[in-house]
Amino acid sequence: MTNIYTKNMTHENWRKALVLGFLFLALALTSLAQNKSNSFFGTNYRKAGTGTKNPSSGLRTKAQQNAFRKGIKTRQPRNGQEYFWDENTNGWRLGYNHAYTYNTSGLMIEDLMTEANNSNFSKFVTVYDSHNRITENLQYYWENSAWLLYSGYKTSYTYANDKVTEIVYQTYNMGTWEQTDKEVYNYNTLGNLAEIIEYEREGNTWEVDEKIVVGYNQGSNQPISFTYQEWENNAWVNTERDIDLVWHDFNNVDLTDFEEWNLSGYTYQEWVNGAWVNVDRETTTYQANGSFVLLDQDWENGAWVNDGRTTVTYDDKGYFTLDQEEEWQDGNWVITYGMKATNTYNTSNDLTEVIYQTWSAEPGSGSGGSYKNDYRFVYTNFQNVLSSREELSPLAALVYPNPTVDDLNVKLEKAAIATVKVMSLSGQTLLNTTLTKALEGEQISLSTLPAGTYILQIQSRSGVRTQKIVKR
Repeated sequence: MTNIYTKNMTHENWRKALVLGFLFLALALTSLAQNKSNSFFGTNYRKAGTGTKNPSSGLRTKAQQNAFRKGIKTRQPRNGQEYFWDENTNGWRLGYNHAYTYNTSGLMIEDLMTEANNSNFSKFVTVYDSHNRITENLQYYWENSAWLLYSGYKTSYTYANDKVTEIVYQTYNMGTWEQTDKEVYNYNTLGNLAEIIEYEREGNTWEVDEKIVVGYNQGSNQPISFTYQEWENNAWVNTERDIDLVWHDFNNVDLTDFEEWNLSGYTYQEWVNGAWVNVDRETTTYQANGSFVLLDQDWENGAWVNDGRTTVTYDDKGYFTLDQEEEWQDGNWVITYGMKATNTYNTSNDLTEVIYQTWSAEPGSGSGGSYKNDYRFVYTNFQNVLSSREELSPLAALVYPNPTVDDLNVKLEKAAIATVKVMSLSGQTLLNTTLTKALEGEQISLSTLPAGTYILQIQSRSGVRTQKIVKR
C-alpha cells in the first residue's frame, strides 16, 4: 500500500491521514487483492497474499463500503458521519462527514470527506468498467481551493468472450502514472483457466516474472492445484504449490480475482531439492450466512500442528460483525488481533450505525485483553440509488418459494414484461430471461444451478430491484 502520510504532520493531522489511508485501503481493496495482498476474509493464500494483516480500521471500512459498492441493495445512504473514540473525554468525537455518490448500478463512485466544520478535506473516486470491475481508485486532497490528485491505482482489463485475458496495473507516483505489473490469463480448449503469467515493468519493457499453472481432474472445471513457477535462465522453475484444493461455493468464484479464491481447504508445499515438501495447510468451516472459522496448521516433524485460527462472522443481514485472529501458544488459543462491529438497523433494515471495537491486549497478562471502542459510523439519508423511476414492491412477497429446491415463481404488481437475471454473488450473470406475463406470475427454473446463494435482479419499466435467493 502506498504511504499516504504527507506533509509535516501534527498529531491531529496524523490521525486524519491515518483514517484516509484506511478509507483508501477499502476502496482499493479489489485491485490490491489482484496484486496479491491479503484477502479480507483472512485466508492467507500464498500468491493472493503474503503481506501483513490488513489494518483493523481498513477492515472496518472495507466491511461497510464494500457492501455499499456491491449494488445488491436498492437503498443506500447518501451521507455518513465518522467518529473516533476520545479517551480523554471517554466519548465519541466527530472526525469527518461523508457524502456518497453512486452510479446507476448502485455502486459507489465517490466518497467526499469534509471535516467536522464542513470544510473540504479529501475525496475518493472509483471508476468501473462494463463488467462492474474497478478500474480506477483515486484519492484527492483539497489544497489551495482545488482538488489535487495525491494517490491512485488503475487496473485495465482485456476481455475475450467475457473472459479476462489480460490485466495491467498502474500506480500514481509523484504526478505520473506508471505501469507496474501485468497478468496474462490463458485458457484450455474447454474454456477453463490454464495458467496465469505475471510480468513486471522494467523501463519500457515487460519482463516475465512468475507463472501459475492450474491443475484439474479430467472432466472437471474446478482446479485441484496451483503450481507457482519463476522464470530463471530462460526456463520455468518450480517454487511452490497449493494442492488438495477444496472449494467453497465454486460457482461464485472468479479465478481472475484472487480475493474470491475462497477455499474450504488446501495444502501448501515448497519445491526443495527436486521434491515437494509440506509447509502448512488451511481448513475452513463455513456457516450458511458466510461466517467461517479458518484453521492454519504447520507441518512439523511429520505431523500437522496448530499455528493460527481466524474467525469471521456476519449478522443475519450479511454485514460484518467479527474478525478475530488467534495463535496457538502452549496448548491454548491466544487472541493476537480482533475487530468487532455492532450494527444498528432501522425499521426498513437500513444499516444506520456501526460501532467498531478493536482488541487490546493487557500488558503482561499473556492471553488477557478486551475489546475497546475505536470508530463509529452513522449513516443517514437513505435513497434508491439504482436507475429507476418508481420503486417496486418488496420482492420478498413476489418471489416464492425462497429458499427453493428447483423453481422460483415471480409475480409483479405493476408490470407485465420484465427482464430477470440470476447472478452469482460476484455479479456474474448465470441465467437471463424475459417475463411476458409477470402480472399473472411466471416460473423460473434453477435446475441448472447448484445449491447456493444467488442474486435475483428484476428490471421492468417500473424500475430495478435485487434480492438474494437460496437454492437448496
